[in-house]
Amino acid sequence: MKRLAILSLTKAVVSMSMGQVANQNYWSYSVMVGGSSMLGDLVGGPSESTIFIKDIDLKATRPAVGISASYHMHRFSLSPKFTYARLAGNDAFSEYTSREVRNLSVRTDIAELNLVSEFRPFRLHILL
Repeated sequence: MKRLAILSLTKAVVSMSMGQVANQNYWSYSVMVGGSSMLGDLVGGPSESTIFIKDIDLKATRPAVGISASYHMHRFSLSPKFTYARLAGNDAFSEYTSREVRNLSVRTDIAELNLVSEFRPFRLHILL
């Protein structure tokens, strides 16, 4: 019974969310939350830097956020998007002695604003 209730609720939410597609022109909004990390000279791996995925410093990972609004027309969309992230690196987080002695740190804020256009030459039909 519980499974049927969850399935019914899911179907209702999906059906309501697809209602906006019936209108030719509509808006959609999105919010992005994630993390940002730097892969450079100030890395957190346990050995000498190889500038590879194992050198990512999880202690220096910082938040990244973004917002966007999209205006959808028949086969075309236009979306202004804003993203903010902070990159950080610190030798104090390293497990390698020569990096700790070097004692370097960096912090860079990134703010990105862009305008994205999208053209969809084919229509996608979703059957529920």
